[in-house]
Amino acid sequence: MLILLDGRPLQKADTANETTWFLITCAKELTARHGVEWIFLLDKTGRRLSLPADGRQLVYKTLPGGLGDRLWYGWLLPKVAK
Repeated sequence: MLILLDGRPLQKADTANETTWFLITCAKELTARHGVEWIFLLDKTGRRLSLPADGRQLVYKTLPGGLGDRLWYGWLLPKVAK
C-alpha cells in the first residue's frame, strides 16, 4: 500500500507538537508492521521532521501564508496525488 502524507500542516504545527509526533509515530509503526510505503510531501523546511527512513520525500519550495496555501492545496497537492 502506498500512502501520500501531506507534511505541510505538520511543519506549521512545529516538529515538537504532540499531533506531529503522533502522526509520525503512526507512520513509522505502519511502515514497520504492515510494510506501508510512504511519500511525504513537504515544503523546504520539511527536512527537520523525523520521518521513517524508507519513505520518499518530495520537497517543494513554496510561498508563505495564504497564497502559499492556495498554491499548495489547489495545485501542487492534487498534481502530486495523481
